Amino acid sequence: MKEAGKLDRDAVAAALDHAKIAEGPGGPAEMVPGQRHLQDEDVHRGCEGGNYEIVARSAGLVDPKEC
Repeated sequence: MKEAGKLDRDAVAAALDHAKIAEGPGGPAEMVPGQRHLQDEDVHRGCEGGNYEIVARSAGLVDPKEC
């Protein structure tokens, strides 16, 4: 909304086309321009004895259609 400069739906949607975060809870992520879908890392977690740990992680960002 800061980039759009207003709360107009179309302006905010256009600004989202190139939104990126370098470090989020699941790692980096970015929007796919024109699709309003998110590319992010594919992370697989395992649980043993109530403790979760990462058991596999993709080499980079994964397109939504690849999941």
